[in-house]
Amino acid sequence: MEYVYPLAVGLIAGWLASKLLGGKGGLIRSLILGVLGAIVGGILAPKLGFTPIENVHLNNIVIATGGAVLLLFVAQFLGK
Repeated sequence: MEYVYPLAVGLIAGWLASKLLGGKGGLIRSLILGVLGAIVGGILAPKLGFTPIENVHLNNIVIATGGAVLLLFVAQFLGK
């Protein structure tokens, strides 16, 4: 049950990132992108002065979405 929240945040973040950058793909791709984005966002956010707040869902989604957008941008850039 402890994995449901990170997966839900990852799914939302991946979906938002794909909508923001016009990415294509299904549910699994969005989930993977979002979870990896959450990891990247969690690493980069404190270095940029943002801190994830425990139990504040919107903050976690924003940080995860930022990481997913960065990953999607890099993937699109390398794919061209």
